[in-house]
Amino acid sequence: MRDELENFVKSLGKKDGYQRVVSPHLAKGELYQQSGHLRAFNENMYPPMKWPEDNSDYYLKPMNCPHHHKVFSCSPRSYRQLPLRIAEYGQVYRYENSGSLKGLSRVRGLCQNDAHIYIDPDDAMSEIGKVLDLHEHCYSILGLKGYRYRLSLHDPNRKMDFDGPSNLWIQWEEILRASLIKKGLPFFEAVGEAVFYGLKVDVQMKIGAEDEETGLAFHFYTRTRY
Repeated sequence: MRDELENFVKSLGKKDGYQRVVSPHLAKGELYQQSGHLRAFNENMYPPMKWPEDNSDYYLKPMNCPHHHKVFSCSPRSYRQLPLRIAEYGQVYRYENSGSLKGLSRVRGLCQNDAHIYIDPDDAMSEIGKVLDLHEHCYSILGLKGYRYRLSLHDPNRKMDFDGPSNLWIQWEEILRASLIKKGLPFFEAVGEAVFYGLKVDVQMKIGAEDEETGLAFHFYTRTRY
């Protein structure tokens, strides 16, 4: 079943120009220090493994994001190459607290169909619209219903929890909001639910008992750090 689902999503991504990549399961602590994960996500990461030859700390990757940014920066890029769409079935490792995901007592590792798109800001709304269309098409084919969109915003009263200037957060919040409205997709807003490096659109699926919800691992991110 997993193979069929992976092949199905790969085929959709290939049609839309996504390039598949594979990133390492380990990285030096400097990478996660630069990305901000060691500062903001450390309590949900596994402890470091010490490499004796150079006394470096290595971590099991909690996110694919920093690795994909290294893929992007591995060679000079021209604006003519944009948008660059990369994706992978990335295995990540997290030391979650109990109840972090409803329905699971504790998360130790999970596999994400994770994508990152590098674009000219002028093309943002168009590209976001394409991803929304892809998501709607995928869920329609799979017969998934009962989900809703949540626009997860930063909290201006907690500036220390969100990297980057407030005006940049507000600018991209407006772009994501306008993208959802343009597509006619119902959504609600949640202040303070953004991650430390960017706001997101969460897709939440209603399951089981009434009012019990879980956030799926599907996000739009606008990067305020990279």
